[in-house]
Amino acid sequence: MLQHLFLPGDARAGITERDVWVDLAVSFLALVPSFILFKLIYVMGSEKTTRRGLAWFLTSICAVTLAGVSIPFIHRLWVYGVHYEDLFSIHRVAVLGAHFFAVYLVLDLVFGYFFYREQIDFVSGYVHHTLYFVLIVVLLKQNSIVVLMTAMVEEIPTIVLSLGHLYPPWRSDLLFGCLFFLTRICFHAWYLAQLTLAWLYYDHPSTTIALVSCVAVFILHSWWFSKWLRRDSTLRAFQAFLDELFI
Repeated sequence: MLQHLFLPGDARAGITERDVWVDLAVSFLALVPSFILFKLIYVMGSEKTTRRGLAWFLTSICAVTLAGVSIPFIHRLWVYGVHYEDLFSIHRVAVLGAHFFAVYLVLDLVFGYFFYREQIDFVSGYVHHTLYFVLIVVLLKQNSIVVLMTAMVEEIPTIVLSLGHLYPPWRSDLLFGCLFFLTRICFHAWYLAQLTLAWLYYDHPSTTIALVSCVAVFILHSWWFSKWLRRDSTLRAFQAFLDELFI
């Protein structure tokens, strides 16, 4: 049954099947009507540009929501450092965020198939969404979903990227690149160090799963960032920034 798939592994966490259904229903009702209404009113230039913007609408909502969910976990990790009881435990807000993320992953592929199929890349779409869906289920069963929700601060550059697709005049390659570097490279490296400490000092399968996932994502982010740095538009944006700064 669907509700069992999204239940935490530890029954003592107090998350019931009813809680799962409520989370999934709230997430569905927050995303689906919003998308339908946005599709009815959104027009941006050509039909192709409109479909591209439409493809980023759900992503923008998800990125804002998950970045917000991460704030209390980031604060606690920053102030108190890594503690097994904090990272590898079940927190109601983290579970809700995970359920919301899972619903988004499914809806983005479904809506993408019907409304913006050409915008759904095989790797960054189907493979990416499927792997994250599986990771959510695994971390829930391992009572480690806080690990993932803490890292969702890395969705901040996605907000900038989404806004640039929704409304092209707001596009800022330089801002996106700076935020990507600060969150997905610098923060992620620091977070990886924290998870490494957890893996060294806490003997539990959850620490290994979290560490391996974090390393894999860091490699992927580093590859994406290296590709972004090599783009002509990136070099032009950086040169323009230097010209304004020093001339």
